[in-house]
Amino acid sequence: MALFVAVAKAGSFSNAALELGLPLSTVSRRIGDLERKFGAKLLERTTRKLRLTAFGRLVLDRSEAPIEALAEAVRLRMPAGGAIRATAPPLAARGRLGDDLLAFLGEHPGISLDLTTTNSPLDFIRDNIDIAFRVGPLDDSSLVAVRLWDIPYVICAGGALADDLREKGEAVSLSTLNMLPTIYTGQPWRFAGMAPIRPSNVVHRIDDLEVAAAGVRVGLGLAYLPRDLALGAGVEVPLEGLLPLDKALFAVFLERRLLPAHLRSLIEWLKGRAQLA
Repeated sequence: MALFVAVAKAGSFSNAALELGLPLSTVSRRIGDLERKFGAKLLERTTRKLRLTAFGRLVLDRSEAPIEALAEAVRLRMPAGGAIRATAPPLAARGRLGDDLLAFLGEHPGISLDLTTTNSPLDFIRDNIDIAFRVGPLDDSSLVAVRLWDIPYVICAGGALADDLREKGEAVSLSTLNMLPTIYTGQPWRFAGMAPIRPSNVVHRIDDLEVAAAGVRVGLGLAYLPRDLALGAGVEVPLEGLLPLDKALFAVFLERRLLPAHLRSLIEWLKGRAQLA
C-alpha cells in the first residue's frame, strides 16, 4: 500500500521509482499485483499520464494518513546517523553556514558530511546530492526550499572610485549607476519595486564574491555584494530612489515522502539555529 501511495503522489511510475530507489519494472509489477488482489483498477495509465480511478481515489483517501503516521513513527525511532552529501557556495561555507554545519556534526557524531563548495547549481540526481544550500530567490518550484536566514545586499565602492563618489556627496541614481564601472558577479541586481537588472557598464566579470570584493577594494568598480563582505572591501554607495533587496540562504532538497532521519535532523537543527540567531 505504501508503494501505491508513493506512485499516486509522485504522479508517475518513473518518478516514484526514482524517489524510492526501485527499478521501474518492480514498481509497475507490484502495483499490478495490488490491483489483482483488489480485483479492481487503481490507476489509469497512458503513455504520458497517470490518474487515479474512482476506486483508486477511495483507497488513497483511506490509506494515506495511516501510512504517513507509520512512516513518521519509524523516523522517530531511527537513529539519526549516516552520510549527507551537500553542496554550498564557497563564501557561505567559509562563513556562518560552515560554522553551523561543523557545530551540527559535533553534536551528531554518527553523521558524516560530504560537502562540495561551488557557485554552480549541481544536479540532485546526476551528482547524487542530498541537500543544496543556495542563495535565493529560487526559481525551481519542483524542489523543497527551507529559508534559513536573510542576506542583506548593498552596492559598494572602494579605492579611488569611493573617494570620487564621497567627494561629490550625492546619492547615486540608477542612470548614474549605469554609467559607473562595475564588477559583475553574474547575480542580477535587485531593487524594491523593480525587475532584476544587469548593470550597463560592466568592466570585469568575476563570479567569486571574495575576488570581486578584492576588486572593489582597489577601486576597479562598483559591485553588488553581501553587506558584510562589501563593508570589508569599501563603503556602501548611497542610492537615490533605490533600495537593494535582501537575498536569503535556503536549504534545498528533493521532495521525498520518506526523508532520511539524518537529513531531517540537519534541516530541523539549522532551522532552530537560525531562529536563535
